Amino acid sequence: MFRWLLLSFATALLAGPAPEQGQVRGLVTDQTGAAIPNAAVRLIPRDSAPVRYRGKAGPDGVFRIEGISPGTYSLRAGLLPFRENSANSFTVRDGETTDVGTIMLSLLGCDAPGVICDDFTGEPQPNLRIASGHVNVRYSCGADFDRGEVSCPETAARFRLTPDVWLTRRNGGAVYLTPANGALITPPNQCSSKYDKNPIRIDTLGPGSDLCVRTSEGHTAHVMIVDEVDADPVVKLYYVTTK
Repeated sequence: MFRWLLLSFATALLAGPAPEQGQVRGLVTDQTGAAIPNAAVRLIPRDSAPVRYRGKAGPDGVFRIEGISPGTYSLRAGLLPFRENSANSFTVRDGETTDVGTIMLSLLGCDAPGVICDDFTGEPQPNLRIASGHVNVRYSCGADFDRGEVSCPETAARFRLTPDVWLTRRNGGAVYLTPANGALITPPNQCSSKYDKNPIRIDTLGPGSDLCVRTSEGHTAHVMIVDEVDADPVVKLYYVTTK
């Protein structure tokens, strides 16, 4: 027994002290400087897509995430109806607190849920909106943004639905929105970018992330992430489709 204790003590000395791990803190505000409570915060290691750590801003807009392994990270913070913002390439060290400062969020736009945009010109405006609302999409199911319908393999043939995107998992759990039936999609948070037919990975996204879809009928759908994209088998989206 005594010999075993000596061996364990010697092994611990050779291994050295365990890393203390670090912390990250910051503040989430709007463009006026007012705090944004409950904003979702995600930490992503450098050269890695999956989110490693998650946190949430408190009532004063301050967030603190503890128990972080040393390394280089980027951070994303967001909350609808605000567009997410990020802090890139900062280092977390053993036993230290890294302050990323203020993450300022701007409004996502008139399409975001809860936002009302008034037109004061007095000129009649054409009604360009075709459909809008929330859809909850399970993995291996699809969403039609022209009709606001969700279809799954067991129902697609029966109802003859034609989803614009399928929600798929691959490569060890990575989550993708995959265009279907001739639809096209932009990269996340880049609706002004060129539409493409390639799948878009969304498992680093959360509230305030958005993308745009050119539907199979040629319309434009502004699609916003409502909740964290994580192990939950349902991804919640809000969309506005226009002509």
